[in-house]
Amino acid sequence: MDIQGKTAIITGGASGLGLAMAVKWAKDGATICLVDRSEEHKASALNAVESAGGSAHFVQCDVTSDEQVAQLKQYTDEHLPPVDILINSAGVPTAGTFSAESMSAWQWVLEINLLGTVRVTKAYADDFRQRERGHIVNVASQAGLTSMPLMGSYNASKAAVIAISETLRLELAPFRVGVSVLCPA
Repeated sequence: MDIQGKTAIITGGASGLGLAMAVKWAKDGATICLVDRSEEHKASALNAVESAGGSAHFVQCDVTSDEQVAQLKQYTDEHLPPVDILINSAGVPTAGTFSAESMSAWQWVLEINLLGTVRVTKAYADDFRQRERGHIVNVASQAGLTSMPLMGSYNASKAAVIAISETLRLELAPFRVGVSVLCPA
């Protein structure tokens, strides 16, 4: 994918895989909007993207909040060129036996990993469809394909991310909007 001159939003972008993608694409000339629920790594993440040659923005946003996602969308509409690539990388792991994991732990994982992806995608998908361009990248996991013991809620959340990615790919293809799902091991 040619990223030169494109604008990318990366949730979970201030650390881990999200930041690694941001730095890689900044080297290729992208404008990057790092989205993260915490400002703890803001300065170092912005520095990493700018040092790689990209233009960097940071928006504090909890993907579990409709209001904060709406504020993210408003910010990008007002301060960035049209978004070309949306990368949903925000996610959390859990561990524990099926019977021991609480319902609140299940809700927490599903709210971030699945519904956070849905919430942010819904904010941008119509723009992509109307412009007939754009690409959505959802970060799932090998755990969404090959379930592991002691990770029931995580496995389920990532399998659901794969399913919605495949659904979106079919729905958006007629509008020349791409959808990919990453399943790192």
